[in-house]
Amino acid sequence: MRSTLWHRFPVVVVCLAALATGCSPAEVTPTVAPATQGTPAWPDLWARLLEQMPYPYATPLPPDEATVVDGTYGKIDPRDGVRPFCRRCMPYPAEGGLWLLHLDKGIYRIFSTRSLNGWRSLGTFAVSGDRLYVSNDPHCMDTTGSYWWELDGEELLLEVIEDDCAGGFRGLTFTNYPWMVQQDPWLAKAR
Repeated sequence: MRSTLWHRFPVVVVCLAALATGCSPAEVTPTVAPATQGTPAWPDLWARLLEQMPYPYATPLPPDEATVVDGTYGKIDPRDGVRPFCRRCMPYPAEGGLWLLHLDKGIYRIFSTRSLNGWRSLGTFAVSGDRLYVSNDPHCMDTTGSYWWELDGEELLLEVIEDDCAGGFRGLTFTNYPWMVQQDPWLAKAR
């Protein structure tokens, strides 16, 4: 799965082009355009997200210490459809596409490529035994979510214990598919 994860971007671009022109995806000829001509700049958006720090809304920021779950993970949610324009979109969109989760010394960053601007959020996490606690999310500032976690080879598996953030959508986003360990050069450059 890891080797094909990044090859799906052109499919998303073709589908977006089809929607914009009113054609079916089969009628659109995929072309590769430079980033300056409006193609998604996901690597740049991802790199900027990795530089951001969460605000301590509910809990203090974590100490600068590595955790057992630190790493970058990705998944492909196979659901179709593109999020329509909205002025007050629901956080943690129930959408398919490529998702990235970066866990680093108590800071989590999550990113989706479903929209051209990339949906993203961040917060803090703490690990205690087989439990993972997430908080300080700007979408649900006073909510702490709790999860069971397991690192099984190349997969990070999360299961919701309790998480009311965004009406439960953060929990669904974190748990609907396993997260695969990522070692893609694109991600290494973004770090």
